[in-house]
Amino acid sequence: MTVPTPARPRPSAVQQWWVLTIRSIVPTLRNGELATAIAASVIFTAGFYIPLKDLMGIATQGISSSYAQFLTPLVALQAISFASISGAFRAATDAAQGINRRFGSMPIATVTPAAARMSANLYRCVIGLAIALICGHVIGFRFHRGPADIIGFCLLVVVVGIVLSLLADLIGTKSRSPETTTPLLMLPQLIFGLLSVGIQPAERFPEWIQPVVRNQPISQFIYALRALAGDTTPTAALRVTSPPVAVRLTWINSTTKTKQGDKNIKTRQLGPVGGRIVAETFIGLLLADETSYFSQDPIWKPSKANAQGFGLKEFIQTALS
Repeated sequence: MTVPTPARPRPSAVQQWWVLTIRSIVPTLRNGELATAIAASVIFTAGFYIPLKDLMGIATQGISSSYAQFLTPLVALQAISFASISGAFRAATDAAQGINRRFGSMPIATVTPAAARMSANLYRCVIGLAIALICGHVIGFRFHRGPADIIGFCLLVVVVGIVLSLLADLIGTKSRSPETTTPLLMLPQLIFGLLSVGIQPAERFPEWIQPVVRNQPISQFIYALRALAGDTTPTAALRVTSPPVAVRLTWINSTTKTKQGDKNIKTRQLGPVGGRIVAETFIGLLLADETSYFSQDPIWKPSKANAQGFGLKEFIQTALS
């Protein structure tokens, strides 16, 4: 006589993901990884800000109100890049020790271990961003825009970190060598970080490499982060908001909306946001043009300006006279 045994309950995928995520996060609190992340941001901030603040403070006049405001976006990106390297090291260690192979023999969905590693990487990126912002605040970085832009700043850094972490996780898993994974990922991130507009303006690099410096991904992210952070110098705000127009495309729906009373209506004209984007783009081009009056004679004023100033009306009257 056989006694039927009850079927073993199917394990919850969410519970498995949670357990594996905790497995990746908890060791960071006791193996020194969290302390290393803090030390890395502090050393990077101090290593560039202290020796360069006077020299670059002069070089970034008109671009940023202070070198702290100029440097902090790069500090944030370096912090999340370090977080992605730490995640890759953990992925390579798991692969080298055969843990992924053991997971494959268990009743665990194929994507669950990878999802757990990415969740742990998200935790590393958030911690890295928080540490970078604290370091930036200490040296003088401040947000000068509204809550939406501050959230956008943080989200952009975290999204970049998740993308880097995904690529780093794939490399670490395939390499199965923690010793080679770290330098393999560290070198390109250092090169792109140093050859970017995060440390000094593109104009201070040799002319032959300026297009690369200005248009490489890290520089574009830094332009966007500076635009979202804002600045107290009006010309700085205009200069940094003109390049990352792509970031503002998330608001494209509002560029053609305007208010009529309490209602939002669609129009064929640009609304306040769209009008500002276009205006700041043209002003940013004028500021970047070394032959424009903004660069050649910043304090120049039209000789025919009246008590009300010299606006578009006066400009047209002068042109037609």
